Amino acid sequence: MAADPDFLSLVEKDRLKPQKGIASAKAKRRETEKKHAFLNENVCLRLVSPPVTSERGNDAPSGTATTWNIPRFRLTETFLQEVVNRGRVESSPTLVVSHLQEQTTKTVILPKDLNLCRSSPTIYDVHTNLAVGVSKGGVLASAGDSFYTGDVIFHIGNIPALSTSEQYAVVPDDVHRYLIEGAISGIEEIQIQTTSVEKLRKTLAQLEKDSSSVHSSPIYNEGGRALVGSPLKEAREAKASFLDEEKKRTEARLKKAVAALEAERARHFSACSLRITERSEKDQNGKDGKVSFAVKVMGKKKEKEHYTTLIAEKSDDWSLVPFYATGDVETMGKSKHNSSKGGIVMSIGEADQVAHFVDVGRVSIEMLADGFGVLECVSSETEGARSQHRVFHGHFCEGQYHHGTLHTDAGVFTGTFQSNEPCKGKLKYADGTVLTGDFALCGEDSPLGPNPYRRGLPSGHSSIQWKDGSSYEGEMRDGTITGRGVYRYPQSKTSGKSSKKKQESTSFAEMRGDFVNGTLRNNGGAEGERGSNLRRSLLFGGERLWGP
Repeated sequence: MAADPDFLSLVEKDRLKPQKGIASAKAKRRETEKKHAFLNENVCLRLVSPPVTSERGNDAPSGTATTWNIPRFRLTETFLQEVVNRGRVESSPTLVVSHLQEQTTKTVILPKDLNLCRSSPTIYDVHTNLAVGVSKGGVLASAGDSFYTGDVIFHIGNIPALSTSEQYAVVPDDVHRYLIEGAISGIEEIQIQTTSVEKLRKTLAQLEKDSSSVHSSPIYNEGGRALVGSPLKEAREAKASFLDEEKKRTEARLKKAVAALEAERARHFSACSLRITERSEKDQNGKDGKVSFAVKVMGKKKEKEHYTTLIAEKSDDWSLVPFYATGDVETMGKSKHNSSKGGIVMSIGEADQVAHFVDVGRVSIEMLADGFGVLECVSSETEGARSQHRVFHGHFCEGQYHHGTLHTDAGVFTGTFQSNEPCKGKLKYADGTVLTGDFALCGEDSPLGPNPYRRGLPSGHSSIQWKDGSSYEGEMRDGTITGRGVYRYPQSKTSGKSSKKKQESTSFAEMRGDFVNGTLRNNGGAEGERGSNLRRSLLFGGERLWGP
């Protein structure tokens, strides 16, 4: 496989540094050759493609697996990530490495622990998933450009209910830890401290490995000959003493670095308050074994906006953030839990990570407007329909308008909403008409492009005031004046003592009774003998919004 020679040379140079304490050049070469032989061993990997979701929502079988033999010195997390995406079409989603699993023992190895892989013929399955980001849902996913500022809620779904080992259950505290870990992973200070800790741990591991073999490894003099007897014993003791001192210094540095990192992480865990509620113990298709959660960032405005932005705009893939379950399997599912404010385990010990590991490669994170906010949407102009501009400010609930004011090109509505359509309130149309009353969802979406209230038509008790002074108060049905009501309309009268000076005064006439589609039915009253008609339609841009 072709690879970046500069990258590989740097990797080899870093990994093939000779051990300290080796005196002769010949001994150094021998040690280097030994490491070369180890690092050139092939590790056999078998790529397992992520399952493809079928139209029915079930997991369809993946394609044929590809097997590789990769030299150990090339097997790094970055290189493996690049390999699984070779040949990928630009429009296709990015694959990310979730974990490796030995075929026979089913032992799980995380990408950061690739050095633990055994050489061929042992085969490791490389499990990959599609890259996961935060998607927008509800009104935030409106067609065209949208700009939102305000409170949000995150729906996190498709999380396995148990760890890969099936020893631990996922609980809200695990989601809390997962979200904060992912959110702060992009902060520069955290990245610097994490890198420092990882380097020191690798150095300490190498020192411990060298210390464990110092009394059994040969030591050579400056001439390249192996020492024996008393000189060998003295050389081994000197090397062991040197390694012990190095270990002490490295342990002290590591302890200090870990303390600094944990203090910084603890600060973020304390500052970021999350309200987490378990939503379901089944996935969208009704299968057991999946859980989903609703997460809302709480606290003061500054901290709330900061951590909401970190979660929503995380540039890395969320499936790469390690997820560990810590719940009791025996008690899972008995009740829905709320995340505790304190006592969250911030870190899982390295020795316990495999047992607690949860494969969240197919996790879904959706951001919805929830609470007070302002949303501005501009839809692009399409054939047969002009562009639309709307602004809503008020309260949202689970990604939908709840109550507030919606400004559109056709008018302004203030009141409550149902399924993002007017439900009850006042609607001031652009032509001056004002309608106060109830609205109902009527049928499918209207083909009327300019109508911002495609299914919310006046229905129920309503009051209409037209620009010319006429009004109607009574029942409406599906956007038509149908039911019992009163229609008042102006009548002009001329009065004055002199014929030269005449004044006009306005009086109002009434039509009262039962209306059907804007026409007063003949009910025996004087007004209805000839079937009086007030068939009025509300027009906008040449299109009918409601009415006959």
